[in-house]
Order: sequence, then C-alpha cells, then structure tokens
Amino acid sequence: MKIRNTGLALIALALGLASNALWGAEQPGWINAADNKILAQKLVNQQMAKSKNGDLYILGLHATVPGEKAQKMIACNLDRINKPDSPDDIMCTEKHMTLVFQKLADPVIFEVLVPLQDVAGNTIGCCVFVFKDFKTGSDESDYYMRAVVMRDEMAKSIPNFAAIFQPTQL
Repeated sequence: MKIRNTGLALIALALGLASNALWGAEQPGWINAADNKILAQKLVNQQMAKSKNGDLYILGLHATVPGEKAQKMIACNLDRINKPDSPDDIMCTEKHMTLVFQKLADPVIFEVLVPLQDVAGNTIGCCVFVFKDFKTGSDESDYYMRAVVMRDEMAKSIPNFAAIFQPTQL
C-alpha cells in the first residue's frame, strides 16, 4: 500500500512539474514579463487588459531576435520570455499560416496562432492566443476573428520589424 501511494505521489509531482514547465514556471534563461521593457511586451499588456470576458488566458508574441538564429517568445503575459519556439510557432511565421485548435490534453483551452504583422502587413513573427473556458460546440471562428482583430490592432503600433524590440515604458 505504501508503494502505491508513493507511486501516485511521484506521478502527481511529475504532472505538476510538467504543468509548470508548460504554463509558465521560470526556466534558466527565461525573462519575467515585468522586466521585458520592449514594445512587443507593451502591446501584449494592452491586449490582456482589454480581453473580452477575461477569457484570454495567454498571449505570446514570437520572433527571431536580430543577431540570433532561432525564433523564440519575445513577449508574453507569463514569465517565459526567451522560451524556445515550438514547430507550430515557427510554421506560423515561416509559412504565414494560421492554426486554430482545441487542446486535446485540456479541452477547455483553445489556441489561435496567426502571423504577427507590422502596419504594412509584413509577417514579422507569430501571435499565439490561448483562450480558456472553451466549450465543445462553441463557434471556433469567433476565437479566430477575435485573434485577428487583436493582431491587427497591435500591428497599427508596429511600423516595422525592428520596432517590436525598441525599449519602452510598460
């Protein structure tokens, strides 16, 4: 009996650690959002403050920092700035693709990835919108349209790629 409880405790600990890594626990090299004083972070903060119904759970902007080779998270409402990008994030940017999906592991989570654009419509990265409280049967196009509207609103403040890295007051 004691072995079974220990095994369950280890499984629970492993699941908790995996959840922390997935949803924002700080990792070596990651930067806290409050310390990320660039335009991209300011835009994330503004959109999170305007979130309809408070159901926008995570907003992350992804791009390749000038002088670096790999795309990564450059701004987010969670403390995971500098997190390496997933293949989906990279595909969104490089292939100018939109991805819309319900998380199988957590069916109340709905994600929309759209290319991050500047004011001229040039793709400069990827926007990841994570909505919570998704209900099966909801109209996925509503989430997509909300993400596009937020992305387009941010684009009005981005004159070019270099601007998203410019220092600013949050």
